[in-house]
Amino acid sequence: MAREQVQRDAAAEAQRAAARDAAASAPVVDPLADTGEPASGGGVETEWWFWTLIVAGVAGAGVLTGVLVATSEQTSYPPYSPADAVAFTLTVSVPTP
Repeated sequence: MAREQVQRDAAAEAQRAAARDAAASAPVVDPLADTGEPASGGGVETEWWFWTLIVAGVAGAGVLTGVLVATSEQTSYPPYSPADAVAFTLTVSVPTP
């Protein structure tokens, strides 16, 4: 009886060892791992450099506008007078029956 128990224990240990070896040799695949390739072949708008160029262009346009306004020849406007305003009157007439 002791011999059978030893054989069963040895067989069980061999099965556990085989299972450990199989698990250790199986490749582990991380589904969330970055492969370095685009998932769906996205367009240019998914590239970092595209948005960097957009931001640089907007910033450059802002700087250019500031420089042009700061260096414009007309630095002040003539004073405003209410007499310069054009007044008009709108007359609405509704016929009575």
